[in-house]
Amino acid sequence: MSRAKKGAIITAILILLYGVFGFLIAPYIIKSNLISGIAGQLGRNATVNEVKVNPFVLSVTVRGFEMSEPDGELFVGFEELYVNFQLSSIFLQAYTFDEIRMIAPDGRVKILPDSSLNFSDILASSDPAEAPPDKNNELPPISVSRLKIEQGHLAFSDLSRPTPFEKDFFPIEITLNNFSTRKDSKSLYAFTATTGKGEIVNWEGNFSVNPFRSQGRFVLTGIKSRTLWKYVQDQVRFEVTSGSIDLAARYDMDTVEKALHFEVIDGEFKLNEFRLAEKGIDDTLISVPCFSVKGVHIDLSNKKAICASVNSNNAFFKSWLTSDGTLNYQALFAMNSSEDESKASSGPPDQLGANSQPWRISVKDLTLENFGVALEDRTLVKPVHVNLEPINLNLKNLSNQKDSQAELALTLKVNQTGTVGVKGLVGINPVSMDLSLQVAQIALKPFQSYVDSVVQLELVTGTAGLDGKFQYLTLGSDGPEMRYKGNVSIDGFEAVDRLHSEDFLKWESLLFNGLVLDIQPDKLSISEIVADQPYVRVIIWPDSTLNLTGIFSTQDGETTNDVDSEAQASIPVTIDTVCIENASVNFSDLSLKPNFAMGIQGLNGTVKGLSSKSLARADVLLEGKVDKYAPVKIAGQINPLSEDVYTDLALFLKNIELSIFTPYSGKFAGYAINKGKLSLDLKYKLSENLLVGENEIFMDQFTFGERIDSPDATTLPVRLAVALLKDREGRIDINLPVRGDLNDPEFSYGRIVVSALVNLITKIVSSPFDMLAGLIGGDGEGLSFVEFEFGSAALGTEQIRKLEQLAKGLHKRPALRLEIKGVADTEHDRVALAEAKLLGQLKRAKLKEPVSVELSLPARTEDISLSDDYARLITQAYTDRFGEHPRALFEIESETSEPPRIEPEVLIAAAKQRLIEKMAVDETSLRRLAQERARQIKDHLIQKGEIPNERVFMVEVKIDHASDADTIRINLTLSGI
Repeated sequence: MSRAKKGAIITAILILLYGVFGFLIAPYIIKSNLISGIAGQLGRNATVNEVKVNPFVLSVTVRGFEMSEPDGELFVGFEELYVNFQLSSIFLQAYTFDEIRMIAPDGRVKILPDSSLNFSDILASSDPAEAPPDKNNELPPISVSRLKIEQGHLAFSDLSRPTPFEKDFFPIEITLNNFSTRKDSKSLYAFTATTGKGEIVNWEGNFSVNPFRSQGRFVLTGIKSRTLWKYVQDQVRFEVTSGSIDLAARYDMDTVEKALHFEVIDGEFKLNEFRLAEKGIDDTLISVPCFSVKGVHIDLSNKKAICASVNSNNAFFKSWLTSDGTLNYQALFAMNSSEDESKASSGPPDQLGANSQPWRISVKDLTLENFGVALEDRTLVKPVHVNLEPINLNLKNLSNQKDSQAELALTLKVNQTGTVGVKGLVGINPVSMDLSLQVAQIALKPFQSYVDSVVQLELVTGTAGLDGKFQYLTLGSDGPEMRYKGNVSIDGFEAVDRLHSEDFLKWESLLFNGLVLDIQPDKLSISEIVADQPYVRVIIWPDSTLNLTGIFSTQDGETTNDVDSEAQASIPVTIDTVCIENASVNFSDLSLKPNFAMGIQGLNGTVKGLSSKSLARADVLLEGKVDKYAPVKIAGQINPLSEDVYTDLALFLKNIELSIFTPYSGKFAGYAINKGKLSLDLKYKLSENLLVGENEIFMDQFTFGERIDSPDATTLPVRLAVALLKDREGRIDINLPVRGDLNDPEFSYGRIVVSALVNLITKIVSSPFDMLAGLIGGDGEGLSFVEFEFGSAALGTEQIRKLEQLAKGLHKRPALRLEIKGVADTEHDRVALAEAKLLGQLKRAKLKEPVSVELSLPARTEDISLSDDYARLITQAYTDRFGEHPRALFEIESETSEPPRIEPEVLIAAAKQRLIEKMAVDETSLRRLAQERARQIKDHLIQKGEIPNERVFMVEVKIDHASDADTIRINLTLSGI
């Protein structure tokens, strides 16, 4: 046998042995070592159905591999693994594989209830710290021409959560071409995974491991938002009911500079048909049909993120304030942190992140179209609903770079009728705003519940608007932190008294022009307030309560005072001009029968210079008409905004019809008012809480009408007061000063005015003659009576002068009537009359005596003189009357005593006294004397004083012991017509 043949046979035998070993023996060795190695090293049971080795192409095929958990559940496995090793590895000095292919791999990744992984023990057994150090720290040379994974399946479950999470990924497809660990070699790869529910993950590109570098593109399509929510559902309080996510981007990653460089390039994100609700409640709170982000560029190493555009449309948000004043989203998105998470979050901070530069973020264009927001305030008894729809927002060049500003344009509708437009610039670093605001037709009625918490008013109509600029910027000492400058308006406003359903307040328009509001430092200035056709109604209800009191009271009856007076006083306020145009006020008093009503119409004017400065004074000038015809004017100065409120006002009112006040006069005076006109000149000054008022009241032709029975009527003689006050022209002019201290808790303006008026009337009617004396001069008390000598009805000179003065006073007050009550004294007048009667008898006795022709007597008795014959006639009259000489009045019965010596004058006086005492004077004579005295007064006033007879009355006389003085008084009484 030749050497060549021997060599061929040996070669064939070796090849045969090699083939037998490779095909028959090697598979057994690989299979047994694989199973035993897994059991020994990993503590897992493994099974292999088949191992095939092709020693000639250096390939190994493993089929039906399964590795199970200690509990027998599948851990990992595959249907087939094919590895084709290349003999060229010897020459290339690298582990070279032509192909590595795995079919239907299947794996289980679990997070166990104790938060450990189902392969934590494997990781622990392969701790890198226990491996011998690699001195060269280089990767072994490996080269794979093609790596492919087909029909892969991965099952992930997290059992550490209260609600276990499970997710399957199938099929998973991975291809890797020309993989190498050699320096700067690039490998192409492709990764595809689906979940069977339309969720797809595609990842392709290239990478190298020496150095580590990768470039590529990943695309996530149809990722279910609810799937992501399920994983965190126990940490959140909301539920994602629908939605899908699409995500795509290119990336570039490397570690060439020994630092991780990672960039996302041309990234896109899209959220579709997203809906979110509160857990356990089938009511969508957030609905986002479409939300997309395009042109995303993120540079991790340079901390830069740029977004070309953000777009969304037709989203809707439902939100409300809870009863404690917090927004529902605050609780909805609050995380339910576990104890482990809390510990993790309390760990040491990232020192590198703390010391590194901040991220630079910018969005070139953000557009939100047709958004809707439903707001509800549940802090109120009756919630307030506000719908903001549609909302359209556009932001350009939004960035967190210092001093950068974005262009903002925002439009929205409020409750379908109101419109809001915002344009301008906004900044993030620092936060700043410079915006133009235009708000119009914001209906006020939907905000009724806010009014309910302050006043008892029912809003009927009204819209609010503003047009101006809003600025926000923290300037420190350089200026305010926030400022609004522009106009504010409330138009078509009408409100009714909710307690009684009566109209209360309305106006056509209320404009605040040139309004500037600064915050920090706080300041408010308004160039002009214009109120067009304002109207207010003031009512006193049948129960005597004022509608203002009820309106400005809370449900429990307390007066509302929500404004902090200290805070209010600390804000400087200036208002240049307040213009009132065609204002009206209606006042009704329904507590009276009949009801009282009065109105002021056509009130126009200005208030200029209002300011919270303590020394500021605002000029007031208002003019209008009362009940269409009586002009009214208010002028002066006020300062209601200062801590020290100041008022110096004068009110002029002319020729208002007094007959409309009949309800008041009937109730409080007991008389209707037949006619008359009222004019007022009121001047009030308030400073340091001290009120000083001067009231000039003028009434023309004021005349009481019929008597009205009223239990509230005063007992004062008001008709007399009117008569005393009314002059010959029918005019009444009253000066009524008032004083008051606002610091007095009992202070009431109405009370002090009424008190002053009552005091004035009381003074007048209690001393009416003083009133007359004040008109003509003289002693008022002296005018109230006329004095007569006892027994006489003749008027003395002084009394005539007094009656002349009285006549002048009565002439000035033609509405006065005078009552004269004649008086006669039963003692002094009787004596005087008896003496006069005795004197008459003496004269008649003398007239009967015979005389010579030369000494003839007068024809009339009253003309006879008794001077020479008086003693003789008295003696004769005494003797005739008593039958004895007057000397008998002094005789003493004694036989031995001598008669006393009596002076003639004493004897005559005693005789006269005895005659007078026995002289008969009846009551008729006294009555006639009293009547004559009254008649003398009346006659003098009528004849000399020219006082009409119908104004002077003689009343029933008085016969009594009326005086112990030297004269008797006839008292006079005044009364009103």
